[in-house]
Amino acid sequence: MRCGSTWLYEVLKCHPDIRVSDRKEMHFFFMREMLQHDLDWYNAHFEPENGGEPKPVRGEISPVYARLKAWQVNRIAKLLPDLRIILTLRHPIERAWSQALLDLGYLNGGDVRRIRSIQFVRQVERARTRLSSDYCRAIQIWSKAFGRTSHRAIRSASEQSSSIRRPHPPACWRHNAVGAS
Repeated sequence: MRCGSTWLYEVLKCHPDIRVSDRKEMHFFFMREMLQHDLDWYNAHFEPENGGEPKPVRGEISPVYARLKAWQVNRIAKLLPDLRIILTLRHPIERAWSQALLDLGYLNGGDVRRIRSIQFVRQVERARTRLSSDYCRAIQIWSKAFGRTSHRAIRSASEQSSSIRRPHPPACWRHNAVGAS
């Protein structure tokens, strides 16, 4: 959700040992889709191309997984206990702003210069927006389900080059051995 997932998807597609799904955001584990299909349907998205050998690393990118509840992530852990997770991070305010511009402008065909303040406030206060920016919550839920070594959190390129510098990473990053530059 506005943290460089498209960039990560394109980079992973180029790696010779990685097979990502053709559709970037499958959302399979976001319960609506999971209820419509089974794990065989999901696994079929990672079959080798042209009858070749399976790639050693297979996966998908779905930013909405950061919003999953603990019981949903626990269910994923039971299905795929050896799963490895990459969480891309962006400054939460920049992420929320980018999401608001996307939702209120691009997706709705609106002119963002004409958005009233109250529209922006409502957008930022939406549960979806808050959950997408709550990295500590997401890291804690996924860490509890899969263990501390199952994931890596990386900051988006815009976050790394940002003029905003933090002397210490947030507690949830330290907890997971991810530092800030």
